[in-house]
Amino acid sequence: VLQVLVRRGARSASSELRWLAMLREPKSKISILAIGSRGDFQPYLALQLSLQKAGHAVRMYAYENFAKQAKQYSVDFFSLKFNVEEIIRTDPAIREAMTEGDIKKYLEANKNALPLDVLVKVWTPVIDDLETYRPDLLITGPSSKPMGLIISWRMDIPGFIIDLQPTSPSAEY
Repeated sequence: VLQVLVRRGARSASSELRWLAMLREPKSKISILAIGSRGDFQPYLALQLSLQKAGHAVRMYAYENFAKQAKQYSVDFFSLKFNVEEIIRTDPAIREAMTEGDIKKYLEANKNALPLDVLVKVWTPVIDDLETYRPDLLITGPSSKPMGLIISWRMDIPGFIIDLQPTSPSAEY
């Protein structure tokens, strides 16, 4: 799958400019996958509000624990039936891995906290809704890169990975 995605990316790189230009035109349908913690969700909520202000129809996909905040801003929101904050708060292995900044421990803890049957249960309604909504563009963040790439490839729509969080140390972070 990754080889296919890489080849597709190389073929479609020139068309990315066309889709960036599309963002200047009103009334594009855009979906945003904002999967992760509050630090993943809030920047994409701000992006959603800005895109809507520019005239685009934007649907956000995020965990159910962010539904209340999305409702406060009256945005189009699809809730993934999973509460990531509950897992972070209650799973000692995830808390330990995050506290230590140990990516190997974190991935192992996630594998245990999110077994395949749970992932299928959480993501199937998202994929079904995306197929009904039929966005012109899919934006995904760092925590949902693999799913975003697969979904955009499967639906044959452009997908952009946009990191709105710092990804490496700097003087400000």
